[in-house]
Amino acid sequence: MQAALLIRFIIARFSAALGDQLLLFAVPLIIYTETKSISLTGLAFFIEWTPRVLSLPIAGTLSDRIGGQYVYLAADIVRAIAAFGAFYLLTVNVNMFVVLSGLMAISAFFYAQSFIALESIVPKLASKAELPKVQSWLQGIEQASLMLGPGIGSFVILYADARYLIPIGATMFLIGYVGMLTIKLPTMPISRGTGKGALALAKQVRRDFVKAATIVRLRPNLLLLTTLSISINLIIGMCMATAAAMATGYFNASKAEFGLQQSFTGGLTLAVLMILPFVVHRINVFWVGIAAYTVICLSSIVIGLTSSFGFYVLAYATIVASGDLFNVYIRSERVLWIPKVHLGKTIGFIVFLNQLTLPLSGIIVSLSINEADTKAMFWMIGVATSGVVVLCFKKLKTTSKILSPQLATTLA
Repeated sequence: MQAALLIRFIIARFSAALGDQLLLFAVPLIIYTETKSISLTGLAFFIEWTPRVLSLPIAGTLSDRIGGQYVYLAADIVRAIAAFGAFYLLTVNVNMFVVLSGLMAISAFFYAQSFIALESIVPKLASKAELPKVQSWLQGIEQASLMLGPGIGSFVILYADARYLIPIGATMFLIGYVGMLTIKLPTMPISRGTGKGALALAKQVRRDFVKAATIVRLRPNLLLLTTLSISINLIIGMCMATAAAMATGYFNASKAEFGLQQSFTGGLTLAVLMILPFVVHRINVFWVGIAAYTVICLSSIVIGLTSSFGFYVLAYATIVASGDLFNVYIRSERVLWIPKVHLGKTIGFIVFLNQLTLPLSGIIVSLSINEADTKAMFWMIGVATSGVVVLCFKKLKTTSKILSPQLATTLA
């Protein structure tokens, strides 16, 4: 890949990622500060994540049939138009909750499309030897935007209304669109398909889901691992859904402090990712995963019990960062329990189940009467998930294929 082309690509991707993080920071904050309703905040989270999850199964198909670059460009320009349009509607006093929920639903759907499309674009831009470098850049971009988005947001709201973050995010999407528009990809064959082919594809997707569900159901260890990951994702989803309400509502922190909280979380996550290779080189991944699971459960209990904003921020950031450690364990373990011929469809099915916990967490939060009720949910879920790992620890340890070299040689 030529240096100039790489620079344009990195700038375009970073702009879009930053736009996404600005919206993720601004919208929950605006909804909560203007409604003071934890229920509406949770409902907005549900509306945001449902299309993001449901669009995943069709994202790959769209990229294959239309072309990854076309899908990616469409995702950026549609999100830019939607954000500019939402800001205009807010200025003419259209219902704030309806406008912002609609914006995030559109943004969420096209985020999934751009994320999958990106995976099909990168191999066309870089040679096999350059792929690791480009992928590491992309990972760095995601983490940098995770820190900079809230940081920029907290700076802007010191001098202006949080609503102005919406057109700023839209501008980032527009920059990303223009940047990608200047990149010419090599011509690749595209599967256009027909109506009959689309119907056949839908039937194949259904058969794959049924087959994957059967594989998970008939393997108790795989079912157990899936249950563990779902329970952890529920805690993470609860954290994401309530962050703005808990910080600025229950703990009465300023909007700028909320921004710093999110930036600190991004920084801690980045630090964990940097030390992760050294950790797994010295400690078996099984123990890393169990430790991470335990830390997440304990941090959830801390959130439910603490009255200190500082302890809340630390527990919140620890949950998000420890999720990366747990994911390394769960991904390493479960792949050894899945027949290789069915690996793709089974992993896709499990990821789909895991992602469903995010809109579910939004529904749970929407049932809260106030922030205190939501806060109590954290220690209850933390205790429940702690009980799960205590009850299952012996089975997890004795049957772990990454802990036992003998078991690891057994085909799933």
